[in-house]
Amino acid sequence: MRGSGASSGPPWERWYPAIFQRTSRRVFDGRPIEPADMDRLGHACSEFRPFAEARAEMAFQAPPNIFKGLIGGYGRIKGAPAFIAFIGFEADPRVQEAVGYTGEGLILEATALGLQTCWVGGFFRREAVEACFRLAAGEKVFAVTPVGHAPEALSGAEKLMKGFVNPSTPRHEWRGLFGVNPEPRFSSPP
Repeated sequence: MRGSGASSGPPWERWYPAIFQRTSRRVFDGRPIEPADMDRLGHACSEFRPFAEARAEMAFQAPPNIFKGLIGGYGRIKGAPAFIAFIGFEADPRVQEAVGYTGEGLILEATALGLQTCWVGGFFRREAVEACFRLAAGEKVFAVTPVGHAPEALSGAEKLMKGFVNPSTPRHEWRGLFGVNPEPRFSSPP
């Protein structure tokens, strides 16, 4: 789905189809992002702020020291030309939900523009990210996503990561997870 110059209609018109196309990618080919797409994504970051306690900031050039691997270099983000930081007020009781909602909208915007992303919530250098932006007192970077173009084929590390989270593996029936019968019970009025 290519989106440069996409319509300025409601975002869900672009985001809904992007839901079915999006996959996480950790390896990028280093190609620069088209200036129009960078502008559109940067604008989306500054305009899409549905919650006062959360925001996103675009770094148009990713410093090389932002991402770290799970074990050594394994699982490290490689070759992303840009990234988005998801920031929120740490003391707010609903900050996790606000940051998640805001971040998912912007990740879908990137997907609608034909770009790839990957939620990174723990394996990034927080101090390096915070140095890229002005944070207000009480704000924290909760997550980041690299943004860029990924090669068509998955890297060996990406194949291995996808093996850990195999979507073809059947999930447990949720009713059995809690040991209760969650079926609604309605009674007729007297």
